[in-house]
Amino acid sequence: MKLKSKITFSVLIVLFIAIGLLGYIYLQVSTSILQKEVTENLELLSESYATQIDLKLNSYKKSIRDLSSAIITSVYTGDALKEASRLYPEFKQIFYTDKEGNVIDMLPYNPEDMQIDFSENEFWNETLEKNEIQITTNNDFGYPAIILSAPVVLPFLTPDMPLTHGVVCVTIPMDFFFREYQNITIGETGYIFIIDEDDLIISHKDTDAILTKKFYDLSEEDSLRQVADIMNIGNSGSGFYHLNNNRYYISFYPIFNAKWSLAVTVLIDEYHSESRNLSLFLLGIIIIIVVPTILIVFTVVNRIVMPLRNVSNILKKMAAGEIKKDNLREQDSHDELSEISHDFNKIINNFEHIAEELNIDLEKEKKTLHETVLRFHAIFNQSSHNIWIMDLEGKILEANDSFHKNIGLGKKQIKNKYFWELPFISKRKKRSDEIKKAIQDSANNKSSRMEINIKAVHKKIYVLDMTIQPVLDKNKNVVLIIGEGRDITERKKVELELNIYRCHLEEMMQSRTEELKEAQKELLIKEKFAALGKLTAIVSHEIRNPLATIKSSAYLIKEKTKNKELKIEKIIIRLERNVSRCDQIIEELLDYSRTPTLDFKSIEIDKWLEKIIKNFRFKDTISVKMFLESEANVSIDIENFRRVIINLLSNANQAFAEDPNNHEPVKKPKIVIKTVVENEYINIIISDNGHGIPEDIINKIFEPLFSTKNFGVGLGLPIVQQIVLQHSGKIKVNSKSGEGTKFIVQLPVIENNK
Repeated sequence: MKLKSKITFSVLIVLFIAIGLLGYIYLQVSTSILQKEVTENLELLSESYATQIDLKLNSYKKSIRDLSSAIITSVYTGDALKEASRLYPEFKQIFYTDKEGNVIDMLPYNPEDMQIDFSENEFWNETLEKNEIQITTNNDFGYPAIILSAPVVLPFLTPDMPLTHGVVCVTIPMDFFFREYQNITIGETGYIFIIDEDDLIISHKDTDAILTKKFYDLSEEDSLRQVADIMNIGNSGSGFYHLNNNRYYISFYPIFNAKWSLAVTVLIDEYHSESRNLSLFLLGIIIIIVVPTILIVFTVVNRIVMPLRNVSNILKKMAAGEIKKDNLREQDSHDELSEISHDFNKIINNFEHIAEELNIDLEKEKKTLHETVLRFHAIFNQSSHNIWIMDLEGKILEANDSFHKNIGLGKKQIKNKYFWELPFISKRKKRSDEIKKAIQDSANNKSSRMEINIKAVHKKIYVLDMTIQPVLDKNKNVVLIIGEGRDITERKKVELELNIYRCHLEEMMQSRTEELKEAQKELLIKEKFAALGKLTAIVSHEIRNPLATIKSSAYLIKEKTKNKELKIEKIIIRLERNVSRCDQIIEELLDYSRTPTLDFKSIEIDKWLEKIIKNFRFKDTISVKMFLESEANVSIDIENFRRVIINLLSNANQAFAEDPNNHEPVKKPKIVIKTVVENEYINIIISDNGHGIPEDIINKIFEPLFSTKNFGVGLGLPIVQQIVLQHSGKIKVNSKSGEGTKFIVQLPVIENNK
């Protein structure tokens, strides 16, 4: 095939491909843009119409809510119904029922409809059960209707406790509500329809399908049911379906107020016809462009090829020796061949000059290379880091002066030795394997980094941050491996010290956090006690006055019946005893609610405790032991703190009573009291080997009014805790059911002790 034909053929092929490709891309982009615009427009339409209906339903919901309120406030319910009918003439029927479903009033009045039992209607029951407005559709009233029902509620006590009085229902004919949407057309084939949550058609251009067919019943295609499933769950979106052998596009949007979905659908062929028209238009343009282009290409190629053909003939003669180099210029002094021959002669002359310049440049390169090597060794040896060069197998070729100085090995001792076999490298197999792997990775153009501990020949121990990386030539091939070791011994020491300090700091922070938690807990207890104290003071004051009246009345009855045989003496005595008991309880409540002014005195705690313990009456069966050896002085309010010790001793004395948890009786009851000084605090420990405190109530014993006894009000231990806190102290309890109890009272000492 001649050059002319090749060029012409090639140019035409490229031209056809380019034009076809551009046409195809343009067509696809145009079609895609057109389809996207149609899709977006349909989605906007569906959202817009759905929002309109939502707003309309919202307005009706407000009107029926107002009607419900008007029924409650009106003297005559008929007035409220008439006013609603006047404001909303689209309400064809209005019903007001009681809670049993009986019609109380309706508008317009119809004797037959007054007999309707609404309790059989699902929407009426949902309105009553959920106590909220319901929207539904049905044919129950003889015409397709939208039904809105709302509870009629009486406010009772608070808004959160309404009393449902009945239900009000209104009907709106569907042909009125959806009239404007049934007549809307989208393009030539598009239209709007609406389905409810059960896929039942409630608005459609085919009025016979309303409330009689479900959406997917319009066709046997599965695609229709798939679209219905998506619409049914209240989502917005789009899709495709087949109906009567046609493919439709559908865009849908939920109507939230009624759990409906509004859909806008259009025949896909309607906007595809525009794509086909666009394709025909594009084809015509391509034909108009291609024909003149072919003529232009043929002309241009012919003008280009003719001079080249002449040049080709001349070069063939030169190859055969018929034309010499010096005579090329004489063949045609005005065509391209003369220029080629002239340029060829110039090229030969230039080659001679280039050869001379290459020799000169070679000498310069040798000199430059020598200077580069000298600079490399200067930098290599002056570096403070340990640097060594290896071949691809890990044999050392050279090392800098820092390496020899720090390691203590000469050049002959390391040259051609494998790096991992040097004496300062650990002999552990794991370490040798790590270094071998790092060198193999570098031979495969991958850098490695690790920390190693070495012991130099002069016994000094180093920690080296070692990097092993490849050296590449201009073709990215690995030719050498270079190793670098930085001495990080001092840095590791600093890191170790920082870690030690950090651990200590964490311990300090944890300790401080625990102290803050404990302080917060004590503050909450104090606030709780303060609030409860105010309450008990008020209650005690209000109860004491009636008790005084009861006590004086009992005394008068007793005096007046003293010489009469009425046999009520025991009743009067029991009355006086219980009044005294109540008075004692009130006194405890008042003691707990008061914030007394404490009279602190410094005492020797051991002697003071010993005196109280000896005067306390323990049960004869209990063995009491004292270990009062703290020799500590504390500052306390003697009378208030005596109450703390007496209360704790009383609890210990009662710890051996009959056990409600059915533990075996304690054979050798024992109470131990001891004092110990710890960390500037004295611990007063009162322990017993009684039945103990059950695990489920031990955390409640300091709560006011909590008691497991048949008498008292449960203020003993709360008062003890209150007094201890007023002394800047703490009280703790350790107990296990069946093994005994230990109370620990902590008070600050006021002077150093032995």
